[in-house]
Amino acid sequence: MAENKKQHYAQLAQQVGAIVAGEQDLVANMANISAILYWALEKVNWAGFYLVKEGQLVLGPISRATGLHTYSHWQGGVWNGRV
Repeated sequence: MAENKKQHYAQLAQQVGAIVAGEQDLVANMANISAILYWALEKVNWAGFYLVKEGQLVLGPISRATGLHTYSHWQGGVWNGRV
């Protein structure tokens, strides 16, 4: 990052705000946000979202690498099924 982290994150927040302004579609917004974060953050191999569906974490929009599609609430102790 050429500028300091505070400036960099402030710029990212502005970019995210601008790209989601007026867009009501959740998936479109998540896809755009993941792309912004992936390309703007150093040493990140993916950026994206998981959605809670029927008590499981299900892979949502991501940028770049692939990820696990579904996490059950007990898998790996990562997710306990609570929202």
